[in-house]
Amino acid sequence: MWLISKRKSCDRIACSEKRLAIRRELCANRCSLTARDGFTLIEILVATSILGVIGLTILTTFGSGLHVYERVQAFGGSQAEVLLALEEMERDIKNVFPMSAVAFEGDSHRIAFPAVIEILEIIDGKESVVPSVGRISYYIDEAIYMDDVEKSLMRVQQNYSLAVAGGDAQEGQGETLALIEDLAFEYYYYDEEAKTYGWQNSWSGEEETLLSGVKIEMTYKDSDQDIVIERIVVIPALQKIIELEDEEGEEEEGEGGEE
Repeated sequence: MWLISKRKSCDRIACSEKRLAIRRELCANRCSLTARDGFTLIEILVATSILGVIGLTILTTFGSGLHVYERVQAFGGSQAEVLLALEEMERDIKNVFPMSAVAFEGDSHRIAFPAVIEILEIIDGKESVVPSVGRISYYIDEAIYMDDVEKSLMRVQQNYSLAVAGGDAQEGQGETLALIEDLAFEYYYYDEEAKTYGWQNSWSGEEETLLSGVKIEMTYKDSDQDIVIERIVVIPALQKIIELEDEEGEEEEGEGGEE
């Protein structure tokens, strides 16, 4: 019994010594957390400063991009309105044709001319849009809005009876095309006697010279800056009349030389 008890005691001691050896080996291989494996206060401050600079740069870039986007959107909207209005005016002026009952008239800020317009008529009990002869006018309309003066480009259509009667430019079917600051016209004419072209600031329709084209100058505001767009529109129908008269004059001169 004593031998058995002694043997068990030796086994316990051997097992304990083995466990201690294993624990010593594990502790030797364990990576202890030392000051060299952590971060110092200076390193943390430097990393925080770098992250702060990067974040501030991203926010500043994003804010600037958003501001530019808003400006582009606002500019594109106002510019698109003005360009569309200018295109419509140019198209109307190009389609002008000579008409004795409705004269081409205009000054430096208003213009009115004969044109083919669309009117509503009741045909077979239904409203239909049909082409008709009338007059189109362009001018600036001023209105006071919150103590500010708003200037709008107006386009007014008048039917034939109103145009022939010489109705005011504001009488008729009108629409607002765009918000602008100024509108100016100049009239390009041809002098048959002098055989020269020139410009003048108004047109009454009673001139002895022939109207050939119109210069349009439109001013609108964008971010407190005045933007000016300029177009010169040649009127094909009137220009053709000038060319035909020139050809007739040359033929008459040629016949006179032959005689």
